[in-house]
Amino acid sequence: MDNLTTLTVLDEPTQRPDAIVYPSYAYRVVYATLIFMISAIGIVGNTFVILAVIFYKKLRTKTNVFVVNLSGADLFNCLNLPWMGFAILSEDGWKLPEWICSVAAIALLVSIGSGLYSLGGIALCRCALVTMNPTEYQTFLTRRRLGFLVAIVWAVPISLTLLPLTIDLTFMGFNDKYDMCIWSTSHWFSMTFNVIVSICCFPLPLSVIVVSYAKIWRHVRQHARRMARVSAPTVSRIVEGNGARKTAVNRRQMAVTINMLIVICIFLFCITPYSMLTVLPGGEAIVPAFGVVLLSNSCINPLIYGIRHPDFKLAFKKILRCKTQELGSERSRGR
Repeated sequence: MDNLTTLTVLDEPTQRPDAIVYPSYAYRVVYATLIFMISAIGIVGNTFVILAVIFYKKLRTKTNVFVVNLSGADLFNCLNLPWMGFAILSEDGWKLPEWICSVAAIALLVSIGSGLYSLGGIALCRCALVTMNPTEYQTFLTRRRLGFLVAIVWAVPISLTLLPLTIDLTFMGFNDKYDMCIWSTSHWFSMTFNVIVSICCFPLPLSVIVVSYAKIWRHVRQHARRMARVSAPTVSRIVEGNGARKTAVNRRQMAVTINMLIVICIFLFCITPYSMLTVLPGGEAIVPAFGVVLLSNSCINPLIYGIRHPDFKLAFKKILRCKTQELGSERSRGR
């Protein structure tokens, strides 16, 4: 009898750690389907953004250097997202070579980190363009300084990703608890890594974003007050000739700035819930859902450019119609 009891206990299936994460296989199918859709839309959309900047001279601006960086990081992530979908569908563990899942995890972290720093670069460029005169702007944002900022955008997230690999090469890869290509949350270094990533990826770019757009808001407010003091006849003289063209340019730059602010706000909206879960205990059941929200940002930005940004909208239409030569003949009037 004792032997039978022992045999029965041994034959019972081991309780998987992800039981509370995926109540049924339907949840896995829904999450995986959304990830496959994000991947497909993101690959097409981010490719269009990069091609638009390559073919359209007007889009070859200093701000768009960081836009291309952001799209490049998102494209890299979207190309690896199908492996994340396959991982979620794998009830019995990862069946493919482990390095594939590790590369997908590295792509995810590098994409998120470089995305945050790219948004900081976008905010800094827009602030300089709106608040400085052309001479100050060119002196402040030189090619050398721009190259240094781009190097920072990639160096920080890549360094953070390689850090845990110096401790354990298997740290990045398939996570048995969530069945996702991320990192081992049961590893002793996991919580420390979460804190390091949160400290290095959030405060600096977020501070740059907040300060830059605060300066833009203050500059616009002061400019509006100065214009309000000007008498009507004076305003009429200002808006003639070059004054009218300057006003149109300023309005255009502010419209582009608002579009970039929308991109930043959506990115922060997508990343904040998941980032809070990485440093707070509990909430395992909603990690996959918030993870999908985070991943969705990789395909949202091109949609914003296509809907709200006039230059990207034009470039997308020309690319769809295979008329990229018409974009090359456009005069570059942006900065």
